[in-house]
Amino acid sequence: MEQTVYPKCLRNCNNNLQLGNVYLRYYGRDIPNLITLYEIEKPLFYAYTEIKNISNEIANKELSDYIIKGLFTLAIAHFETMLSDFSKKILQFYPQKLSLFKKENITLSVNNLNDGRLISQIIENEMNRIFYSNLNEQIKILQKISGIQIDSNILDIDRLIEIKETRNLLLHNNLIVNDLYLDKTKSVKRAHEKGDAINIDKEYFEKSILHILRVLENIIDQVREKYKHNSLIKLLVKVWRFTFKNEIIKIEDFCTLNYIEDTIDGPFNFPTFLSSSEKSKPSVNSVLKI
Repeated sequence: MEQTVYPKCLRNCNNNLQLGNVYLRYYGRDIPNLITLYEIEKPLFYAYTEIKNISNEIANKELSDYIIKGLFTLAIAHFETMLSDFSKKILQFYPQKLSLFKKENITLSVNNLNDGRLISQIIENEMNRIFYSNLNEQIKILQKISGIQIDSNILDIDRLIEIKETRNLLLHNNLIVNDLYLDKTKSVKRAHEKGDAINIDKEYFEKSILHILRVLENIIDQVREKYKHNSLIKLLVKVWRFTFKNEIIKIEDFCTLNYIEDTIDGPFNFPTFLSSSEKSKPSVNSVLKI
């Protein structure tokens, strides 16, 4: 699976626009949504790349049990972090979806209120609360706020739960089955009696990582399909129209829209006849930080 090709004009941004933070800073001030596929795909593809590299590492070498267990733990951590980071990223662009969650008491500091990070903190608090819940609930939340539906046959949630609970046994109980493992695992169990020992050998590792990679590929495919129209050009056009309310002032008259590379080309001839209100609003460059 290849990463979506970033427009060359983003090379100075380290492929990280941080437009979610910009949008939250001005949320409620009638600015256009600044979402792009490039930004929301980033936590997904980062996790996929790291887990793929881990899979390749163990496939090509004879490793000790300690290294296998360490890499297994790292791979699961990348997957769990992806679930949280991707959900946070979506909420940055659609903070109204916070209404989907049960509200808990949220502690807000004066500094957060003063520097515009109020919504960011709410999102952080809500995600931290949710992602301490069970894996099934985490997957449901991800699907709900992103608007995708992971293929249930590929997801195989019971298998994912067993993989996660094996990691928990490794870290907390030396791979000795306890009540938590027996209670949380469903149709997929590798032991049925408390006190039994399970193992993480190379075969189990490879099958588990392959399953996680397939789930990630399915998520990425669906995100790309759902958000494929959130291109950089579409964003630039929205910001242009926000800046210049007069429909006579068209972006196409001042630059060339390059749909193939998803960017704008020069020469650039920006208008000199701006109204006072247009001059007072953020420019395209100041909003996008590029």
